[in-house]
Amino acid sequence: DVCSSDLSLADESFFSGPIPGGEQSTGEFGEIITSGWFESGGLEFNNTFSDFFEFDFTSWNQWAYSNVTDNVTGGFQNQYGVITGSGAGDSRTFGVAYVDQQGSHSPPTIKKSPEDARQFQSLLLTNTTYAVRSMQNGDSFAKKFGGASGTDEDFFKLTVTGLDNNGVEIDALEIFLADFRFANSEDDYILEDWVEVDLTPLADAASLEFTQDSSDVGESGINTPTYFAVDNVQLTEPTLFLDVTPSIVDEDSPDPVTGRVTRFHSDPSFPLTVDLAVDDSSRVGLTASVTIPANTSFVDFSLELINDDLVNDDQSVLVSASATGQIGDQESLLILEDDILSLQLEASETTLSEGNSFSVSVSRNAADLSTSLTVAFSATPDGLIDFPSEVVIPVGQASTTFSISAPEDEIER
Repeated sequence: DVCSSDLSLADESFFSGPIPGGEQSTGEFGEIITSGWFESGGLEFNNTFSDFFEFDFTSWNQWAYSNVTDNVTGGFQNQYGVITGSGAGDSRTFGVAYVDQQGSHSPPTIKKSPEDARQFQSLLLTNTTYAVRSMQNGDSFAKKFGGASGTDEDFFKLTVTGLDNNGVEIDALEIFLADFRFANSEDDYILEDWVEVDLTPLADAASLEFTQDSSDVGESGINTPTYFAVDNVQLTEPTLFLDVTPSIVDEDSPDPVTGRVTRFHSDPSFPLTVDLAVDDSSRVGLTASVTIPANTSFVDFSLELINDDLVNDDQSVLVSASATGQIGDQESLLILEDDILSLQLEASETTLSEGNSFSVSVSRNAADLSTSLTVAFSATPDGLIDFPSEVVIPVGQASTTFSISAPEDEIER
């Protein structure tokens, strides 16, 4: 889970910067500003940390992570506590975001690396203790939501904007962290539980930006503490789905066998080369790879049944599809045997003169050669040629040879 299991902290602590090795600059008031990204679950979270060392004061923006469980104490000193008292599902660590109201810093952002083919699926969201207690009670900067009468139409809103690799907006979602605009005041709420946010409208985004709005706005921007908490950012893995039709076929069937490979949870704007394979190429032939064209989700291909004229058991052949950065898939094709066990004789000559001989091959069409086979012979009419009464086709061989001869005699025929 992103923003949870892979971030380590001591009990009741937090990390809000500076990022080790981050880019440093000097601010307007001589403060040292360190900007960078920390990583969780393969995603990157931005953080800006400012050290006003002359004034013995620090500040941060964008993302921090925390395991502070204080869900009672209001005020700025508890800016890292979460109102639920723990991460989602009792996870130990969660993300805390702060949205700068002065426009000096970019908004909290979660971004994927360019080679990350996963898609955003969902995240869990709640309020910080600081924001909730401010909205419930008011403080020196912000009003109590609902006002003295409880009927003021207040709100606290989070907007999640999905951006592509060029920074162009794909779509945006609005989630209300508090909403007092209902006709019935009993419906007014401040979010105090972890709630799941469906990110599928932003699935193809390369990054997510988070901004906030509130009904309580002053000359310096939003008065409500612009904090929120996030946990368990989920992404879907790019996946291939393989289908073979029909899935059961006679070995000598004249009907075509077709496959379709479909991609899910990946950017369809690029072509995708898919490698194909079978676990027994003596029974099924197919091309080594196919390409799903850009802006297309699937491609069809043909499978060739190979009738080997050997007697096999009904056989399940495994067809597989794989591609770089994708979870592959496999599908079974059951081939029903149509041949029956038989023997075949093949002579080196078609005529035989008295006193001469030639060789004869006897072969079996069994695919399983793990046992020997004894073959008995007879001829009609009897007595004209000499041949063995039986021969053995050895283990591991499909055929053997023996000799036929015609003895000299004084009989005119």
